[in-house]
Amino acid sequence: MRILIPVVIILLFTSSRSNERILNCEQQNETKVSFFNKQFSKIIDLDNKTINDITGGYNLFDKVIVFGRNEVILKNMMFNTHSTYNLNNMIWTIYSDYFVKIYNCSLDKERAPLW
Repeated sequence: MRILIPVVIILLFTSSRSNERILNCEQQNETKVSFFNKQFSKIIDLDNKTINDITGGYNLFDKVIVFGRNEVILKNMMFNTHSTYNLNNMIWTIYSDYFVKIYNCSLDKERAPLW
């Protein structure tokens, strides 16, 4: 019992805390490419440096290449695109050989609608 109490106290105070926020992005520019959604949501964790997909379908295949202080760079092998997310001005940009899509993003408590 004497050992259990300090272990529980240590676990409570050293538990990993995350800085998770919901990132809602909405398309800023119009392109002829129609298979990308006009809005999507992701969970971004600034402490653990992870991004998880909530909605948006085709962004599901993004793999984080670099998670820096000011920018996140992702690669999508399925659609052969690169994405960048600028942490300062909150702009998500998707680059392809044929188009560039720009999304304005905001950090919210709720995700964007599924439609």
